[in-house]
Order: sequence, then structure tokens, then C-alpha cells
Amino acid sequence: STAMSETVTVESADDRNPRTVVHSPDPDVLWRISSGRFVERSSDAGSTWRVQWTNANAHVIAGAAPSVETCWLVGRNGIILLTTDGKKWRTIAPPADADFVGVAATDASSATVTTTDDRKFTTTDGGKRWIAAP
Repeated sequence: STAMSETVTVESADDRNPRTVVHSPDPDVLWRISSGRFVERSSDAGSTWRVQWTNANAHVIAGAAPSVETCWLVGRNGIILLTTDGKKWRTIAPPADADFVGVAATDASSATVTTTDDRKFTTTDGGKRWIAAP
């Protein structure tokens, strides 16, 4: 028997890749990226998950959560997402027309994103302005 849940995830064969889990400083608070198109959050160390953001065309690859309320996510086609309240996500204008494969962040204002060809861009104002990192 299956328990009723708020979110049902149907996986097809090509979605069986491992989910990317982004850890916050609090071991109870996690985000995970499912098949690049869904972002879910857990506040009970992964026992339950809630979908927070979904986009059928997205391919989110990596994330960084410097606090329990702040998480940066990046992926293909210039996608950069940010939550500063642990609930609502906003899309950040990318510094380049590129696929992003990595992000490091110290807080909601400061982050560095990395492209597939290893270029790095840094923001200190939450993604309003980006500068190419040396």
C-alpha cells in the first residue's frame, strides 16, 4: 500500500539517474534536484520532500546552500535560480549565454558560477551584476 502524499513523482527509465542533493549547514535542511526539472526541499533530513519549483524544459545540475533559507542552483542554457526564504525561487539573469555546471556561494548576495568551459563569474549583489573571475 502507498501512503497518500502531496507530491507524486513518476519516474521514467531515463529519469533513474541519481538525484543531486544540496546540503545546507543544518543537516535537517536539504534541497534536491530531480531529473533537472524539479527542485524539492526537506526540513526533516530527507524523510519528506516538497516540490518548490518545476520547469519541464529546465536542466538544473548543481547547487549550493550557504544557509537553511538560501540556495543557489545552476544548470544548462544559462539557468540560475535563487531562494532567499527557503520557499520561493527566482530566476537570475545569467552573466553569459552558457551552460553552468557549478556554483559556490557564501550567502544570498555572493556566489560564483562556473561554465562548462571553466569560465567563472562572481556576484556580490544577488546576481544583479556579474564580473568575470580571474
